[in-house]
Amino acid sequence: MPAAGVPTPERRELCGCSFTLDGDEVLQRRRVHLREYVSLADGRELYRFFDPKTREPGEWLLSRSDPGIARFWLVVKASAGDHPNHWSLFVAPYASKNNRGSIYKVRWDGNRMYHSFHHNAEGLPRSSGRAKKDYETIVLNRSLTEEEWSLVEDTAYDEDPEDPADAPLNCQIWVLRVLLRLQRDEILSREDYDWIRSKLEMPVRQEAGDDQ
Repeated sequence: MPAAGVPTPERRELCGCSFTLDGDEVLQRRRVHLREYVSLADGRELYRFFDPKTREPGEWLLSRSDPGIARFWLVVKASAGDHPNHWSLFVAPYASKNNRGSIYKVRWDGNRMYHSFHHNAEGLPRSSGRAKKDYETIVLNRSLTEEEWSLVEDTAYDEDPEDPADAPLNCQIWVLRVLLRLQRDEILSREDYDWIRSKLEMPVRQEAGDDQ
């Protein structure tokens, strides 16, 4: 359900040149990759995500900070027994409350790997509590622009969770592949990428361009 005060996704076109959301005039509207932003006459800033496969829009959400001003983390969660630690990527606006933002990861259902992405989700451990000791968080970028956030999202969607070469693949290798592409786009430094690569808990074959 949309948050209180957030219009439903339906919109009414006016003269083919503007539209309203639940009667509120839209002053500005723009699309950046898989996100759409609108500024309403009453001062609210809204955004929504588009499904990368169907291109269908999701619900409108209230912006909690200036669009695109966010931090980017690698989140490492300890696993039980001898299983490798679970890796995921997380982006959240500066003004996010309760560490809420977008989580990008892959999971295994017993037969295959699949994307498991969540928006407006709590992606970092709370500052206190027993669970915090099971997490390690590494800041990859302290100031993502909205275009860079969209690039992170597009890259995560584009990176296949299944390996066409049938090579060993887990969440760590998938994250590393995403980060290699983002490093080429200067979202994170080469030094950070190399350090993260050294933390892999299983061998990984050389990726194209990985030695550059």
